[in-house]
Amino acid sequence: MNSNLVNTEILNKETGLDSLGNTSCISPKDLTTQEPVSTALDDVNLCTEVLPVLSDVEPPEIRSPKNSSPLGNFINFGLSGNQTNQRDATIPIGQSHLSEVLSPEYLASYHKPIEFNNENNNVEVLVTGATGFIASHIVERLLLRGYKVRGTIRSLENSTYNYLETLPYAKQNLKLVEANLLNSSIWNEVIKDCQVVIHCASPYSMDFNDPYVDIINPAVEGTKNVIDACCLCNDVKTVVLTSSIAAIVGDYEDGKVYSEADWNEVSNPLIEPYLYSKAAAERLAHRTIDEQRPDLNLIVVNVGMTIGPSFRTDINQSVQWIYDMISGGIPTLVDFQTGWIDVRDVAEIHIRLFETKESHGRYICVQGMHTLQDIARIIKVTKPHLKTPSIVIPTFLAKLFISLFTSKSAACFLKKTMGRHILISNGKLVSHLSDYKFISIEESLTDTCTDLQNKFKIQSSLFGFLRS
Repeated sequence: MNSNLVNTEILNKETGLDSLGNTSCISPKDLTTQEPVSTALDDVNLCTEVLPVLSDVEPPEIRSPKNSSPLGNFINFGLSGNQTNQRDATIPIGQSHLSEVLSPEYLASYHKPIEFNNENNNVEVLVTGATGFIASHIVERLLLRGYKVRGTIRSLENSTYNYLETLPYAKQNLKLVEANLLNSSIWNEVIKDCQVVIHCASPYSMDFNDPYVDIINPAVEGTKNVIDACCLCNDVKTVVLTSSIAAIVGDYEDGKVYSEADWNEVSNPLIEPYLYSKAAAERLAHRTIDEQRPDLNLIVVNVGMTIGPSFRTDINQSVQWIYDMISGGIPTLVDFQTGWIDVRDVAEIHIRLFETKESHGRYICVQGMHTLQDIARIIKVTKPHLKTPSIVIPTFLAKLFISLFTSKSAACFLKKTMGRHILISNGKLVSHLSDYKFISIEESLTDTCTDLQNKFKIQSSLFGFLRS
């Protein structure tokens, strides 16, 4: 891995980034005052028309799937659907893959060695959706620290995800349990005896048949079931909720600085169910704990576009952007900017927050703000043999034709975000974990591309004349 690192001075000349590899990430000094977000129901300023799920105390009604066809099965601008997320890798998952992922070079990429602490063995941590892209990294790091880990998975009979059992210390300290997010009757038993609950399980997709059945119900009602059980279990002292900047940024107001005080109040549940579900589920978590058990500490990690090497052999939606760039799925670029973060940082920050005193409330988790053009330029320098798009379509043209290439949901998202450059502040997190050093976007992209190359045959693009 270290052989792939490049001279940052040369790289920054190519990309236009600063010496830290950032473009628009705001430091604590830039935000001298920041009002803490209130979690009281009266202060949340619920928009009953936009967020009907939270307008009633009862959970949303579970709706039956419609017979209509999906709104879209693919997208060529980085939000690809099931056609790539379900593809099989060219190498089998298991110890052969783990030997690469857990190699000394891989572990050396962490900025601070992970030390096994016998005292942590007295603490049991529940991780929901343990096989997920982010959750599996959290499980690995918890085990390396010496924690007892209980991970929920959909089915114990699915051998596809037995790689979790081959992680270091998994034999002694990892217990996998079968759990359905929508089955409220099981969670009291699942959570029993755990002191910390990290709730990661939630659907992430821009493609769906029914927005409520496929996205909103699992996210919102699933969160309600987990949080309700945490409130009833006196053993649980801290809940860490994996949320998203989608719960913070909704309108993409050009030039605006977004912080933990902001909420997404504009996403339409029928058109943008994923974005809507993140805000609705997080609001519900705050409200439920406020009403049922105010002494329960809730920490929310609002993650940005998460990339990096994966234990899995499929591709998550965020990494799909990178795969499409290097495999020909994106022949040209659109003017889109967001906050990016490495999955290893996300996992580490989840754990450091619950280990650190005074951690409470929301924490935006991004390394920096980068456009798709920034990402393509960095890949061009760090992985010069890979072909990446070089042409950026004018925004007015992209908005006219984007619906022809993507689902209705993804088109709606891109139409309102293209051409708008926002700032998302990680100031609260940086101030709270003052000694933490993020993995650079250069290293993160290098490792992401290497991981994809190891798993998939990256073919030359049919649109080579548009690519550098």
